[in-house]
Amino acid sequence: MITQINNRDEILSVFEQSKLLKMDIIYIQGGFLYGTNLDYTILEVYKLDKYYQMEFCFLFKDMKTFVKYVEENPYEDMFISDGCLKYGNISLNIYNSFSIWKIKWLLETQFIPNISESKLLMQIDDLYNYFDEDNPYTKKTSEKSVVKFDHNIAIIYGKILPVNKSDKVSLYIYKKNDNVSIYRYIINKKKKGIIESYMACLNLD
Repeated sequence: MITQINNRDEILSVFEQSKLLKMDIIYIQGGFLYGTNLDYTILEVYKLDKYYQMEFCFLFKDMKTFVKYVEENPYEDMFISDGCLKYGNISLNIYNSFSIWKIKWLLETQFIPNISESKLLMQIDDLYNYFDEDNPYTKKTSEKSVVKFDHNIAIIYGKILPVNKSDKVSLYIYKKNDNVSIYRYIINKKKKGIIESYMACLNLD
């Protein structure tokens, strides 16, 4: 189904799905929702149940403010003008060309092509059960994530990912070169669908 994002219900729907990614920057193109952090080091991908005609990109914190106003003022007109979504007395920038370029670069250059051309180093089907806090090789980080060292590979899990305890998380690690590996997390949120999260990590040896 092809959908426009120029009405109240669609904005609220997009916002709810954007919250799943827990990312700073959100980009929607076609039938996919992408998220990244402010440093553009992580890429998350989530398949939508709709197809949007136009691409749009926004800061999540700005969308949160915009949605709060929409919920408190349900009878204003919504329209798109000059790269902004406008509603009553508030507007949301939905076309950040630099962020769109960076996200496309992560998707089309940094992660997906390198995975298809790289050797699979490790596969863990259930990360939650893989971690044991009593293990001396498991360390908590300042970001409330956990790192476990396994055969000189750092396995990262926790707040850095959009995960809850009820999610099933799998991890695939691909060796890009002698210095860098690509981490691909498959986060199964059951009824809410699957998020794929990608990041590049330095090799330890």
